[in-house]
Amino acid sequence: IKVDITSNGVTYHSELADNTMSSVQINSVQYYGLNSAGNDVYKIDADVNCFVDSGNGTSVPLSFSTTFGFEVK
Repeated sequence: IKVDITSNGVTYHSELADNTMSSVQINSVQYYGLNSAGNDVYKIDADVNCFVDSGNGTSVPLSFSTTFGFEVK
């Protein structure tokens, strides 16, 4: 997973940090409905644990929960 986040004017990127031990835990997958193209959409709830770096070589731990959808064609 790619994470870009800005805090206090500094942008952090997950691809700059060592994320060999990162994790994405999917907590639930639920059918959401049809989109405007008539394709099925599913909602995913997940927890993410990774590291981000602003490019200075110092990795910062980041943990968050998120909800996103995906379309099945």
